[in-house]
Amino acid sequence: MTTGITGQHGSGQQNEAGRRLIEFHQENSLCTTNTLFQQPKRLLYTWTSPDDQHRNQIDYIFCSQRWRTSIQSVKTRPGADCSSDYELLIAKFRIKLKRMGKIHRPIRYDVTNIPSEYAVEVKNRFQGLDLINRIPEELWTEVHNIVQEAATKYDTILTAVSEDVTSAPACPVLLDSFQLVELEDADKILGKARPTTCILDPCPSWLVREARGGLAEWVKVVVNASLREGKFPASLKMAVIKPLLKKPSLDPTQFGNFRPISNLPYLGKVLEHVVASQLQGFLVDTDFLDPAQSGFRPGHGTETALVALVDYLRRELDRGSVSLLVLLDLSAAFDTVDHGILLGRLAGMGLGGTVLQWLHSFLEGRSQMVSLGDACSAPQPLTCEVPQGSVLSPMLFNIYMKPLGEIIRSFGVRCHLYADDVQLCHSFPLVTKEAVQVLNRCLAAVLDWMRVSGPRLQGTNNHTQRPESI
Repeated sequence: MTTGITGQHGSGQQNEAGRRLIEFHQENSLCTTNTLFQQPKRLLYTWTSPDDQHRNQIDYIFCSQRWRTSIQSVKTRPGADCSSDYELLIAKFRIKLKRMGKIHRPIRYDVTNIPSEYAVEVKNRFQGLDLINRIPEELWTEVHNIVQEAATKYDTILTAVSEDVTSAPACPVLLDSFQLVELEDADKILGKARPTTCILDPCPSWLVREARGGLAEWVKVVVNASLREGKFPASLKMAVIKPLLKKPSLDPTQFGNFRPISNLPYLGKVLEHVVASQLQGFLVDTDFLDPAQSGFRPGHGTETALVALVDYLRRELDRGSVSLLVLLDLSAAFDTVDHGILLGRLAGMGLGGTVLQWLHSFLEGRSQMVSLGDACSAPQPLTCEVPQGSVLSPMLFNIYMKPLGEIIRSFGVRCHLYADDVQLCHSFPLVTKEAVQVLNRCLAAVLDWMRVSGPRLQGTNNHTQRPESI
């Protein structure tokens, strides 16, 4: 008998395997429940030899020592026919489970039953609104109040809730102003944008979407004023960060087990959709993006990236070449984007005028706060990064990362990029002796570029740390 691990009612003699089992129990705070209760011998044996001459106790039920007192009995059922020379082993235990608290789930409204009075109310309020010669910030503040007041009135179904860029462009300006939107464009964008509500929104975003018939005219005016002035409304630059546990099994007391989810105001995303569509058209017309970049691009994805890499490796294998593949994973890639460098890249690709001013206004002056339950932290300013959860951020990140592909190819090394994942692939004849040195020089150049531009590799603590040579 071992105190706390085995009881006084076991069967047979302990051997070497039994001693190892006792050590296992000690390391994991377990106890053997078969030995806790006095039973007739026939209810202790768990195995009978085919000739019915030998019986042994070789099957055990373990439990945590914490629940030892909950076990009420453990015994075999010798008469049960289980088509085996083993006996059924049954444990009876009693445990009081923790009572689950009431889960308060968000109310889901049936948008088909929204009273038409709300849409009429919003439309009537906007008909008397002076939309001429107003700056975007004033327009947004006024409409914020109108939408919120109308939503509060029908609270039975609602939940109320520039600095110029002075650096000279490196190439002629190809796009210096945005194309203004029409009424049908505003209505279409309101219907297309995902209705993800932020706590900063004056009312649920799905309600704005459903009432777009009365809001489209205002959205058109605000969007056009923003595009014309080259300014992004400051009240739409705040992000709300909500921590989300990466896996239910992880320890919630460890902050590293949470993933920050960024939530931005809905109407800010509507404005971003307008700019993103025009900027995407410019990138396609100028063929600016790296041809090897498969992330955040229409018509590209993980499938195209995988097919391109596998096809290249197979073709090189058919030629009798040897291929070296290096995989790089950037850490917190969006958080390391330097605004000054990004604006320089945007100017270098031919953006200027109010287009560049608008993008500068979009990036600067941002802040974020953490929301947990009903509590919110104080806002904190952001001095770098492209905003998480933004419509424009993936496109801006691709522009920011374009020089990396050019650096890699300058060494004769092929590269494939998918968002923040970079693949370097170098193929060479078997007789070549300098291939590894070429790849090492390429990696050194990549690290030099990262040190200047900000991105860092996954697992490194600073920008100057170099990987070991191949």
